Amino acid sequence: MAASLARKLAVGAAVAVGAVVVLAVALVLLLDSGVATKRAVDLVLPKVSGALGRDVSLKGAELKLFPNPRVKLAGVSVAGRPGEPALVDLEALDVEVGLWPLLRSLGKEVDVRAFTLVRPTVNLVRAKDGTWNYEGLGAQGAAAQQAPPPPAPPAQEGSATAVAVRAVRIEKAAIRMIDRTLGKDDQGLALSDLDLEATGVGPGLPFDARIAAAIAGVKQNLHAQLSVARLPSGVPQAPQDWPHVQGQVRLGALALDRLRSLFPAELGAIVRGGTVGLDLRLTTADPRAYKLEGTGELENVRLRGQAASGRFRFAAGWSPAKPDAAKIDLLDLALRGPGVDLGGNASIEMPPVRAWFVLTGPLLDLDAVMGILPESPEQAKAAAPPPEGELVPEATRRQIQSATARGTIAIGTLKGGRLEAKDVKARAVLSRGTLTLEQMDATVFGGKVSGAGTSVSLAQKEPSWKLAANLSGLDLAETTKAFAGQAPLLGRLDGRLDVAGSGTDWNAIKPILTGLASLAVKDGTLTTTDLGDQVLGGVAKALEATGRGGAAEKVAGAQGGKTSFRNLAGKFVVKDGFLGTQSPFKFATEAGEATLGGRIGLGGELDLTGGVAVPKATLAKAVSGVPLPPTLEVPLGLGGSLGSPKVAVRAGEAARALLEGQVQEGKKAARQEAEKAGKRALEGLFDRFKK
Repeated sequence: MAASLARKLAVGAAVAVGAVVVLAVALVLLLDSGVATKRAVDLVLPKVSGALGRDVSLKGAELKLFPNPRVKLAGVSVAGRPGEPALVDLEALDVEVGLWPLLRSLGKEVDVRAFTLVRPTVNLVRAKDGTWNYEGLGAQGAAAQQAPPPPAPPAQEGSATAVAVRAVRIEKAAIRMIDRTLGKDDQGLALSDLDLEATGVGPGLPFDARIAAAIAGVKQNLHAQLSVARLPSGVPQAPQDWPHVQGQVRLGALALDRLRSLFPAELGAIVRGGTVGLDLRLTTADPRAYKLEGTGELENVRLRGQAASGRFRFAAGWSPAKPDAAKIDLLDLALRGPGVDLGGNASIEMPPVRAWFVLTGPLLDLDAVMGILPESPEQAKAAAPPPEGELVPEATRRQIQSATARGTIAIGTLKGGRLEAKDVKARAVLSRGTLTLEQMDATVFGGKVSGAGTSVSLAQKEPSWKLAANLSGLDLAETTKAFAGQAPLLGRLDGRLDVAGSGTDWNAIKPILTGLASLAVKDGTLTTTDLGDQVLGGVAKALEATGRGGAAEKVAGAQGGKTSFRNLAGKFVVKDGFLGTQSPFKFATEAGEATLGGRIGLGGELDLTGGVAVPKATLAKAVSGVPLPPTLEVPLGLGGSLGSPKVAVRAGEAARALLEGQVQEGKKAARQEAEKAGKRALEGLFDRFKK
């Protein structure tokens, strides 16, 4: 996307410089006497203003015949949009003309030997809505909506002016880019000290131009040369009529931090330093096609983290036979440094934009490359983008909407924060603004994760996304430590996640995350409490409170300990920052089978209620001297967090049930004893009758 903005910048600069040249030629055509100023103001400027759609002003014009005939235009300016600086400011335009043609034709034939633009300044302004100030130049501009200027007086016969330009010079030009998308004037990119000298500026002439300029610096670091075998008199109508062109561009040590305004807001905010250099060659092939090839070097590139360096090959092609089509290739891309060792290729065709890419390498550590943890509070404050900044600007989102892309990723180790993924293999497709993972497999937290079907909508102001992931054998200790900073759970996790959200900030995502989750743990351990000890101790303590303390062998539950559980499985609804159970889930513990329902927070918060069915054999470890049922239901609640759970055992209810069961057992025993006594009495009575 930065390449697209760079093309816009080049187009804007070309349009602005072209406007100056058109203005200069138009003025020269009509300046044939000492009344140059009046003629320029009354006749030329309204026409040029109407053509550009902007007000054009001129401070003065002067024609000198000796010692060298020349026309000097002072203070030329092309207005910008309301509230913005001028699109073009020109200190002076000095036009050298041939004396004899001028005198012979009484000023009607102008042989321009050379003209020089002295200290022109072009201001390219991107407004807050992402539009550029050169957009709309021409009939669609604001000035075109004004009343048309008065018609020019008809030219007399033989008054046509002929012009032939032999050379053009530009001295100490400057091009500034002012970016207001972040709510302020950010002059991140500037071209200054631009010198241009061109010869053969005329139809049928061999054209040659040399350019030197300073981009985002004080020294000239851009040097270019362009040669055209023969300038055409107009736009060629057939591909074979296009001229042979050759040239070379060398760009050395361009500071990336001065290009921030070309990047999306959040990416621009983390660019810390580094340089890029280019060495490009322009050639012409038959059948007519133009090729731009070369190499690039990246040195000490820092994205708020540690520096890395790299290289790439560049190739682009365009043919007049297919004027709307173009192709750009980035080949043999390599980037190496602390935390990064990657290579790849990319290819782009247009229109519409279609891209293919391959990214491979053994390592990408986002902590080292991106500097996820700021180096200091001051740097964090400076690095944070303003609230108005967008991850993907509106103009870029429109381009993404119509673009398609397909590519593969293979990275040995991918790190970010507490997350580390190995053997990452992915296949991605971008279509209609949505990036979809057709394949994504990785080893994460000692298990396997497959994310096929995961998608991100990049065409929205705040990207929305859907996560579709299968989990297999994830280490619960590593997983919980990564997200909660501690490891209260042990075991292996399997499951399926289908959730959706928007944004990139986890704290903002949690409360709006929605979806479904199915999770299962075969053999796990909660290391922060002994649920069985809490349950049995609570029952024993409740018995003591009822005056049956002699029946309790364990008086109170111990603090801490751990709980082993088996075959935990549940289905959850993700909503409001919690995993809500669709139905109570069950799991086996040392105290008995637990059944719990409620919510588990995405940050580890617990809000569960249910109970434990304690079997008779386990209950006998805490209670003696009273009849025991086959199982005793002990209600409980589980609050706090996984790291610090709070177990609320409603042991009083269980103790009452146990004692009520004892009474019932006593009544049953009494009935049985009475029945036995009656039976013995009847048997004795029958024995007497027999006698």
